[in-house]
Amino acid sequence: MVQRLFALEAAEGWRQVRGDLKKGIRVFRRRPAALQWSHGAGPADPVSRFDAVKGMGEIAASPAELRDIFTDNSRLPEFNRYCQEIEDLAVLTGRRTKARISWCSTPPLRPLRSRDFVTRVHTRVLPDGTHLVCNVAEQLECRVQR
Repeated sequence: MVQRLFALEAAEGWRQVRGDLKKGIRVFRRRPAALQWSHGAGPADPVSRFDAVKGMGEIAASPAELRDIFTDNSRLPEFNRYCQEIEDLAVLTGRRTKARISWCSTPPLRPLRSRDFVTRVHTRVLPDGTHLVCNVAEQLECRVQR
């Protein structure tokens, strides 16, 4: 999965859609090509109907501090005001990697009802010291209880 995401990030076709030069933040988007996900990771349809988005900027924090912010559910309200509730459904660990599958819900945002999201959060420290935190949408079959 890591190699496929790096290939997507390095691919041509990224177009800057927003930029705040005062804050040094830039946002890019591109239409992703078909990606072959492994081990059931990623969307059911390998060709996403959504654009890929990446943000770039500098933050006055160490890589480890940023990783901790994005991997600690209790800190989610610091950067996502729409997360009403979150729960880890599964934690997957490997020799050099850790992943968890989390469910999150939003409050109703009129005219929309509340929404549910399931994501796989994959973390790894690469050999060059890069801290990788990757969020990928997951599809889970579930039943609504009435």
